[in-house]
Amino acid sequence: MTDEPTKKRKLSDHALELIMRDVLNGLKDFSLDMQTEVAMAATEETPRLTSGTLKNALRSKQE
Repeated sequence: MTDEPTKKRKLSDHALELIMRDVLNGLKDFSLDMQTEVAMAATEETPRLTSGTLKNALRSKQE
C-alpha cells in the first residue's frame, strides 16, 4: 500500500447518463405501479379511498 491519499475518480458523462436513465425509469415504473394499486383500491367494494388504503399500498411497496 502507498501513503498517497485515495484518489477520487470521476464518473464519465456516459456512465452518469446511464445511471440517470436507470433512476428515471425506476421512478416511472414505481409511479405506474402506485397508480395501479391506488386505482384498484378505489374500485374495490370499500366505500371510498382513504389515507389508510394509501398507507397500506405504500407499506406493501416497501416490503
